Amino acid sequence: MFKNNKLTINYEEQFYNFNFFNSFSLEKIIQNSLINGNKKSYTKKISNNKKLLLTKIFEESNEVWCASNSKNKYNLIYELADLIYFITILCVSNKIKLNLIFNKIINKYNSNQLNLNKNLNVQTIKLGLCLNKYIIDYKKIFDFLKINGINISIENNKKVNAKFINKNNIKIKSFFIKPKDVFKFMEKNLMNAVICYEDILENYPCNYKKINLIYDSNEILSSKICVISHKNFDLQIYKKNKLKKLVIFSEYIYLTNKWIEENELTAKIVNVNGANEGHLICNLCDLIVCVSSTGETIRANNLQILEIIYESKLGVYVKPELQEEIQNIINKGK
Repeated sequence: MFKNNKLTINYEEQFYNFNFFNSFSLEKIIQNSLINGNKKSYTKKISNNKKLLLTKIFEESNEVWCASNSKNKYNLIYELADLIYFITILCVSNKIKLNLIFNKIINKYNSNQLNLNKNLNVQTIKLGLCLNKYIIDYKKIFDFLKINGINISIENNKKVNAKFINKNNIKIKSFFIKPKDVFKFMEKNLMNAVICYEDILENYPCNYKKINLIYDSNEILSSKICVISHKNFDLQIYKKNKLKKLVIFSEYIYLTNKWIEENELTAKIVNVNGANEGHLICNLCDLIVCVSSTGETIRANNLQILEIIYESKLGVYVKPELQEEIQNIINKGK
């Protein structure tokens, strides 16, 4: 991974190409290296030697201290890069997700902000609408939200109008948003609330709080993330023989990687936006991970659901500092 003191990443390693913190990309590159990398790789070697890893972290911390006292900021950047690399290996080796660390930092910041803004009065909500793109009829979803105090309508299949039923003095700027942009919009304060399925926030981690809603048994409010294969594929036989490295097409990189680790598989994940049955039918991959509702198209194409790796419901999620006030507004509108 490191050659001539430079970080080199080959094309195959860049399957985790999120448009947010590069640290999450580094985390996934290291995970992939530990699972699928060469036994002689430096990353794998140092991760298996805790004493050496901690020694390197201590050494690099000292190098950062020294570099911070120099006038050359590029030396500091170089030393910080090395330190972050070794710390990330430590996190991955101990199965600690970087988003948990970042969320801890953000929560500390937000708790301080809450103490400074106890009398916060929300004037404008920037609400993103991130729904399953395969849903054609939004009526049931909007009926569900109306029961919970949020009235939403769509003009010309593009413009989204939203308002709280019992709180007309609060303006809501609403818009459609893609799953991969949820984190970026939240972190840059372009959005402070989102309506989406919770698997999106599991896959694209960001700091949010869930609003309690009233649910019914409506299936359209649930989403299942499934691992799908050809009917003749037997996971147990593969785990026993492991004849080749699996190729998995998936948009849900976090969830897919977790499933691979749990099943101790050797696999390459290819980040495909909108993985579907066609990729399997054309034999472009061994498995796909995607949303499945009824499973009719899966059975019709002689495919099977190997496992449901995540089940989620539609929900409303907001920035922590807005949770209490938004929850009160929702409760009064139900």
